[in-house]
Amino acid sequence: MTTTELLAHPIVISLAVVLVASAAMGLFSSNKHFPIEGRTVLITGGSSAISADCTSPEDNTRILAETTSWNNSQAPDIVWANAGSSSPGLFIDTSLETHRSQMDTNYWASFYLAHATLKLWLAPQQKKEHNKTRHFIITSSSVAFVGVAGYSPYAPAKAALKSLADSLRMELNLYNGSMKSSLPSPAAATQIHLVCPGTILTPGYDAENATKHPVTKILESGDPKQTGDEVADAALKGLQRESPAHGEAGVRIYQQRVFTKYK
Repeated sequence: MTTTELLAHPIVISLAVVLVASAAMGLFSSNKHFPIEGRTVLITGGSSAISADCTSPEDNTRILAETTSWNNSQAPDIVWANAGSSSPGLFIDTSLETHRSQMDTNYWASFYLAHATLKLWLAPQQKKEHNKTRHFIITSSSVAFVGVAGYSPYAPAKAALKSLADSLRMELNLYNGSMKSSLPSPAAATQIHLVCPGTILTPGYDAENATKHPVTKILESGDPKQTGDEVADAALKGLQRESPAHGEAGVRIYQQRVFTKYK
């Protein structure tokens, strides 16, 4: 699922060239779980707009600062870590450089963005905006749940993202709960969301197949394949349906598909 496909989705409004959306007209269809009127959205993983190396901690901090400055000194309300790519291959046939770069691109890029975003969002303040929950969304993969031969360079990073999301959900209870006290606390509650798509028919998938081992292609031959638009639609609808307390609907959507595929 590319950023372009997310942004081109019918539910998504036209964006400014900085990959930041003024949600005054609605990024998601408005409901009580995802109220978005007047919100600002930052999505990484595009090939245009703010130029940044997502594997650099400093660049992740910079794009947040630039977004905040562009948004009249207000931090973005929704941040979606969507940068990533897959370089499949058998474990011992894949160079150490590729293994490391896969972890950099698919784990550390999202980690750095999460770290910079949460440091910004969770800073204690006197003013509390109880009705404006912030949302951090992580794009993982179905291989976070089911190991497939040939994805050893890619799958560990995506599994690590699932573990990170699970840990952050629990940690955020500390900060969200502190908002009930009279002491300084974050300006708004924060939720963590995880989406885990399977095979997506994109140029990236075509590039994967150029180096994919034959056994991986055999294992995937019966898998359902989705267009980027279909995955974006499922992800956005899952976010709209989520329980405010858990943020796991996107996981449930794909978890069911994954375990059906590999029985």
